[in-house]
Amino acid sequence: MAVVTAGEETAKVTLCASPEIRAGFERMVPMHQGKACALNAQPEFLPNRVNIRCIADERPMLVENFLAGDPQRDFSVYMRMRSLDGGEIVREQTRHYRLLGDCPAGWRAGWSTDRNGRVVPAT
Repeated sequence: MAVVTAGEETAKVTLCASPEIRAGFERMVPMHQGKACALNAQPEFLPNRVNIRCIADERPMLVENFLAGDPQRDFSVYMRMRSLDGGEIVREQTRHYRLLGDCPAGWRAGWSTDRNGRVVPAT
């Protein structure tokens, strides 16, 4: 997985992902000012898009996740978080996911590398 900033992939990590973990890639729920956006409704699943309503900083938010590409092999998710009481974009990010193959030998689901390539076992 890599975060895409100004068209360039940054913050690359390798992750051993189970089907459950992979399903979550398509619906990012961002942190806002150090706290998770608290869901206040079930996600709305649309073709190539997931909408999530939540509360952050005591304000209602809409998190929109737009999917592009093949979710089984190589895809990107653009996430935009907008306040519902003013409409301004509070946060946005694009993440790119690419299947590299099977998990490395000895790894379990949830294990990853950090941004420096060091292995981080799941806790």
